[in-house]
Amino acid sequence: QPFNKSVCSCFELHPASTQEQTDLLKGWIGNYAFFDDFQVPDGPYMMVDYKLTIYEEAGEYYADMDACGQTTDDHLRAKVYGNDEWISLVFDKELEGNHWKPKDDTLLMSFRKDKTDIYTYWAHYKPLVGNPNVGSVCFSKTDP
Repeated sequence: QPFNKSVCSCFELHPASTQEQTDLLKGWIGNYAFFDDFQVPDGPYMMVDYKLTIYEEAGEYYADMDACGQTTDDHLRAKVYGNDEWISLVFDKELEGNHWKPKDDTLLMSFRKDKTDIYTYWAHYKPLVGNPNVGSVCFSKTDP
């Protein structure tokens, strides 16, 4: 489902086009990780290692995502929309070695920060286990 950049069920999105909006996204810059694993009943152990890097380039914010596991090898770039409390990652392009491609403007996932945790709201991109429709603590920041 293509993503409407003006509205999200979680919050209203605005591209970081003004200096004030750009300043609000600076707190998200950094590296994030999530390790998802589970044992299939009477089957194999499954895992996916997610790495996410959020950065600013020429006044716009992007997130490069790598997800690698037994059956997963995804490398995507997303545009970042939001503010200091919420962001959404919208598919921008494939990166080298990618094996999964959503349609342009697809909402991949959203994040919400509180004082200590980062809650993940999975959208088009889903984790291996858990309820992807409920905000849960998955990713953590791996650098200060």
